[in-house]
Amino acid sequence: MADAANEKNDDIAVWACILIGGKSSRMGQPKHLLADKTGLSWLERTVAVVKPHVAGIALSGSGDVPASLASHTRLEDVSGVYGPLTGILSAMRFKPNVAWLLLACDMPSINKESIAWLLSQRKFGSWGTVPSVMGNRVEPLFALYEPQAKELFETMRAESNLRISSVAQSDKIQILSVPPELQLAWNNVNTPGELDVLNI
Repeated sequence: MADAANEKNDDIAVWACILIGGKSSRMGQPKHLLADKTGLSWLERTVAVVKPHVAGIALSGSGDVPASLASHTRLEDVSGVYGPLTGILSAMRFKPNVAWLLLACDMPSINKESIAWLLSQRKFGSWGTVPSVMGNRVEPLFALYEPQAKELFETMRAESNLRISSVAQSDKIQILSVPPELQLAWNNVNTPGELDVLNI
């Protein structure tokens, strides 16, 4: 009989929610529409990378999307809620019985290895897995949340707590250090200078 602490939640489907539509004021243009050297927008690339790992993909936010993604599920913001919290709540209310892989649109180095690693860390009894990068920075916007985590986010909404990183304070959420070779995938890009350094 398997150790319950090591059992996976494999019977619960995983969907991906990609957050778009932020102001991108420091970048000066919508980050999800930026193109890499192949000509693909960051959003198209993220969708292509994550698609083999999930049962479905939803795009949360009011931003424009490339024509190639026009058929994807679009989720409206939750009324009265702002920032990333509105995205995860709209996803969890849309499909409350699946696990959600929450992805920011400004992490262009996300790859199949980082997604596979995160999904492999699912643990029976855990309400979610939030990675820790560089030893102490938790990154809730490339993280996995089981259906039970909806309770935590709804509480945050009720308390007008928009800091999504607060979810990592719950003892129901496991915090795991990202292997050094995968940490670049959790880098977000906010300015033209950071984009130049990344050189993608």
